[in-house]
Amino acid sequence: MNDNKSAPGAGKLRAWLTLNDVSVPTLAGRLKVSRQTVYRWMDGDRPSYRRMVQIERATGIGLDQWSEG
Repeated sequence: MNDNKSAPGAGKLRAWLTLNDVSVPTLAGRLKVSRQTVYRWMDGDRPSYRRMVQIERATGIGLDQWSEG
């Protein structure tokens, strides 16, 4: 599904993890998803709307950051 490589959300998610010293497994646990799911998001897969809301609550990365850019 990597059809949304240009979405800035993927890069922002990767940067947020680094800047906040949060591991992928930690974020995955908080969101109740697999580590592989988080890695797919970081590779450009677009999360479902429900997951985008959860990501926004956990990281502050807005819904608009996942739209095609």
